[in-house]
Amino acid sequence: MKTGKNLEYTLNSLPEIAAVIKENELWFKKIEIEYRKDTRLLIVRLKGSGSMNLSSNYTDMVTEQLRLLDDLYVQPLLKHAKTGFLISTEVNGQGRFTLSEVNLKLKVHRGNSTSYLDACGRPLRILMPFSLYILNIEFIGNRNKLDLITAEIRISSEELIEVLEDPLIAPRARKHWESIAHIVYLESQEQYRYEVNVPVIEGEIYWENKVSTLQFTMTNIKTKKVQ
Repeated sequence: MKTGKNLEYTLNSLPEIAAVIKENELWFKKIEIEYRKDTRLLIVRLKGSGSMNLSSNYTDMVTEQLRLLDDLYVQPLLKHAKTGFLISTEVNGQGRFTLSEVNLKLKVHRGNSTSYLDACGRPLRILMPFSLYILNIEFIGNRNKLDLITAEIRISSEELIEVLEDPLIAPRARKHWESIAHIVYLESQEQYRYEVNVPVIEGEIYWENKVSTLQFTMTNIKTKKVQ
């Protein structure tokens, strides 16, 4: 039995992976599904994967769990989400997925414009309806421009459907998020490389608890002579 591998597959639809798992007799501890909106690629990663003689009960369970994961989470996001996403969930020894809730990561890239509206306004409109379920949010900038906003989310299928079909944003939450975004936009223009991770609790961004990553680039480094 070979164990501990991380396998990656590019597919047209999630159920296709069931045949791959059955044919190669793969078991795994975690599954990730990434959708890249720009290329419309669906990528499946099997974490902690190994190969062994699998029972029909295991492969049947995995096939059914893949169908449920697709119906409950992947298809609603493909239909309604306006950005790429990454879903991950644990898998037990019987091939059953943790489907009551999943980890969801939304990544919203800045468009071609350098305006505040494009860098922060559009990403915020996509992320704010998820605010109650966001665990933390990360702002990443490069070359003095904000490039990417990423939100890590823990959510159930019922909550996901509610947010996607009725994306409400409370006026107070909008004002709070926009004030933080304005700070981020200005700060990112002052730093060549910008990376800030901020916790979100009950929909509120706790800016005072942010974690920043600083990067310094040094040129013309001189070595010391060894005495």
